[in-house]
Amino acid sequence: MEQRRQIPGELRVAGDGKRIVGKIPFNSVADIGGFRERLAPGCFTRSLRSGRKIVALWQHDSSKPLANTESGTLRFEDKADALYFEMDLDPESSSARDALISVRRKDVDRTSFGFTVKKNGERWDGDLRTIIDAELFEISPCTFAAYQESTLSVRNKNMKKQLRNEHGEIVMSQFEWEQQYAVNDDPPYQMVGESRSRVSVEDAPIYAGPNPLGRLMQDIATLSRGGNPGMEEARSRFDRMVKREKTLAEQRAAGTGGHVQGVASDGGFLVDGSSSLNLYTNGFNNSAILARTSQRDIGADQFVEMIGIDETSRETGSRGGGVRVYTTAELEQLTQSKTKFNKIRLEPKKLTGLFYCSNDLLRNASALEAEMTQLFTEEFAFTTQNQILNGNGVGEGLGILNAGALVTQAKEDAQGAATILFENLIAMKTRLLMKNRKNLLWVANQAVEAQLYSLALPVGTGGSAMQIYNPATDQSNGVAGTLMGIPISFVEQCSALGTVGDIVLADWSQYLVATKGPIEAASSIHLRFDFDQSCFRYVFYFDSQPRLASAITPFKGSDTVSPFVTLATRG
Repeated sequence: MEQRRQIPGELRVAGDGKRIVGKIPFNSVADIGGFRERLAPGCFTRSLRSGRKIVALWQHDSSKPLANTESGTLRFEDKADALYFEMDLDPESSSARDALISVRRKDVDRTSFGFTVKKNGERWDGDLRTIIDAELFEISPCTFAAYQESTLSVRNKNMKKQLRNEHGEIVMSQFEWEQQYAVNDDPPYQMVGESRSRVSVEDAPIYAGPNPLGRLMQDIATLSRGGNPGMEEARSRFDRMVKREKTLAEQRAAGTGGHVQGVASDGGFLVDGSSSLNLYTNGFNNSAILARTSQRDIGADQFVEMIGIDETSRETGSRGGGVRVYTTAELEQLTQSKTKFNKIRLEPKKLTGLFYCSNDLLRNASALEAEMTQLFTEEFAFTTQNQILNGNGVGEGLGILNAGALVTQAKEDAQGAATILFENLIAMKTRLLMKNRKNLLWVANQAVEAQLYSLALPVGTGGSAMQIYNPATDQSNGVAGTLMGIPISFVEQCSALGTVGDIVLADWSQYLVATKGPIEAASSIHLRFDFDQSCFRYVFYFDSQPRLASAITPFKGSDTVSPFVTLATRG
């Protein structure tokens, strides 16, 4: 549905007197009437990048064009605080002259802009609507905003407008909707001549209005007598009510017994609204590792396969999977060599979260949905980071601590239990196969930090020992400091102090992650409709494993090296 908004005091004539400039501010909350609204930064970015034509009109009159993006006379600059615009006007046009004079005199000081909200392009928090993705099609300098006028006319015509269900039958007027539900908001189904996109028309009550039970009894009476006018319509309404109740019963069984109702057209899990959530979160530092891995979003594909070199040793004859280079004399026959390949397959597994909440609680605690969404987002982050470290590879990602590529550095002779020595860290670093230094990161259990404070680089006679652990003053990015010049993060998925996995040094660019987009958040009022509960569902697809299948034997020496190194148990 096309919508328009007005912004007062954001217009002025600039430059040589032939340009009008202005802006549409973001994060400014406006009272629309019945709800509040704000524009999120970047909500028009996709629209601007699409190259679709946007026009500037005088007073919303399509017969009085001022500029447009196709001709280059209308330009936008998308910034963090606002969408800035500039239009070049032709003074030979009477409409342009009127606009320039009126804006210069401040007789016209309002910008009205027209847009349509994309699917999943809005987010609701109580009565606050945030536009996150919209198609911009028009801006207009205007005296009065078209939206205000149309809002008033809609309110005054509520008694005349009628609402129809999915079969085209009139179920109630908008006035009846507002009287019955005591809200001044759009009904969640179609109005004659309009298209409502917030909620499916399937939500329309079959028996509605001030006395739905009376309407149901009238239909039952009509059917019992037979041969009455309106019997066909009554039969249709009654049969659909019975079918809907049966569907809701099946959905309740699916919610409690695990049965799947996956086809929306058959009355399955009807989604009222959905959005995408970013997996990165600062909660308990559960994003420290994921951001450094090699990630691939495979979209709708079921899996992704990558071909790699089967290299387990840097010894001659094994480097590059068997590639050889020979010294060859003139006219001597060349010696062939070849490489071996391996295949890495990632097939993202489905991770889900689900919770029910009474609608009474949602009404009284408007922040609850946002809080629960944050908690589930953090739990997804915890689960994926735990799989990266500890996953067993069966129905989940293969974590480095269970992978063949892991190098476990032995403890020092006579080393005490639950300790970490300077020599341990030096030995771990010498076992590291580094390919991308910027993705190096130590991860350790929080209890390890106390050990690090006592470690120092020995200095000769007369010198002072140099601390090798330097805590950061700002740890908001999840990095606690540096250890031997390499960033370190403390994460709760690392093993207890003194056991394998309590501290890990890794080049995380050598760890592969496959996903199917961000976390999908969706809600439904149908699943527990008879309990007046809303259901919230979260789905994320994830799989992961190291790029290497085994540690690498170096060209010289016998100690294997790997992008993933940990310390053996001390005890």
